[in-house]
Amino acid sequence: ERLEMTLVEGHTSGRMEEEGAYAFAIKQFLDSPIFGSYFRIVTPNPIWRGIYPHNIILELLITFGIIGLLPFLYFLRLIFMKLRKSFCSDNSNRNSIEKVLGILFINTFFSMMTSGTILLSLPFWVNIAILLTINNKKNDKLLNYNTTQK
Repeated sequence: ERLEMTLVEGHTSGRMEEEGAYAFAIKQFLDSPIFGSYFRIVTPNPIWRGIYPHNIILELLITFGIIGLLPFLYFLRLIFMKLRKSFCSDNSNRNSIEKVLGILFINTFFSMMTSGTILLSLPFWVNIAILLTINNKKNDKLLNYNTTQK
C-alpha cells in the first residue's frame, strides 16, 4: 500500500514536503551550521519533533554541523578508495573478507540515506572500523611473492 501510494500518487510520507522532516532538519542545520545543535529534530510541529531525519547526511549536519561532516566525508573517501582498489584489482586473490565487508558497508550506507540513525547503527560503525583498519600491504606482498614463485 505504501509503495503504491509512492508510485501512483507521488506520496513521499511527508519527509520531503515543505513542512516535512527534511525541511525541518535543513532549517535546524541552517540555525547552527558550523557546530550543529541537537541529534534530533527540534521543532514546534509535534509530528516531527524529537525524531531523526532518517538521512545520514542531514543527521550529521544537524548533530555535528560542518565540523562533524568533514571528517566523516574524509573517512568515506578513504573507505571508497579502499573498496575501489579491492574490487577493481586484477588480482582475484585479494582479501575476500574486505569484499564482503565492503558490500555490507555499501548496503548499510545507502540504507541510511533513507532510514535509521547514525547513533544506533552498529553494523555501519563496525564496518567503518574494520574497513579502516584492514591493511592489505602485507597481503599484497604475500600474493605477489606467491605469483612470482610459479
